[in-house]
Amino acid sequence: FPSHDIVLLSGMNKINEDNIGFDSNAGSISSVIYSFENNPQDLLEFYIATLNQLGWKLVNKNNDKNSSQKYNFQRDKENLLLEINDIQNNFKEDKNDKIDKFNKTNYTVKFFFSSLIF
Repeated sequence: FPSHDIVLLSGMNKINEDNIGFDSNAGSISSVIYSFENNPQDLLEFYIATLNQLGWKLVNKNNDKNSSQKYNFQRDKENLLLEINDIQNNFKEDKNDKIDKFNKTNYTVKFFFSSLIF
């Protein structure tokens, strides 16, 4: 992740699929996705406070009806998009011929970082 000053919230796990990174003379872009089970509001509050302390400013937020929350941050010529999605997982577990059903909501957060160098 190019912006090394962005910290991760405890309990986040990197998802290795769909990660990209590209650097050139004109700038860089990277994208990484993490899963987490925390409350998404806690995650958002953590990143708004933490990124603000590091000079990032929230410039736009967009919550759509597909359970996606997008937050755009800027710092100088750097842009950071945080996209939070919920994923409903249904688990069935067989224990001693008993079937326990779990409904567990996991979330993903995608960090998309871009910078321009002129």
